[in-house]
Amino acid sequence: MSLKIKADKSFKKDFESIHIKYDWLLIFKIDATFLNLVMLGSHAQVYKKFS
Repeated sequence: MSLKIKADKSFKKDFESIHIKYDWLLIFKIDATFLNLVMLGSHAQVYKKFS
């Protein structure tokens, strides 16, 4: 399985996303100390929550 990590401009500043599978995203934010896991869901669920 290959993961693609990218900064995602469609979400709030400093959030990044990983495509786990074709229609599954993990949204996260990294700060100086922590990896904050924000949401795991399909494209439709994630975009609905963040738009």
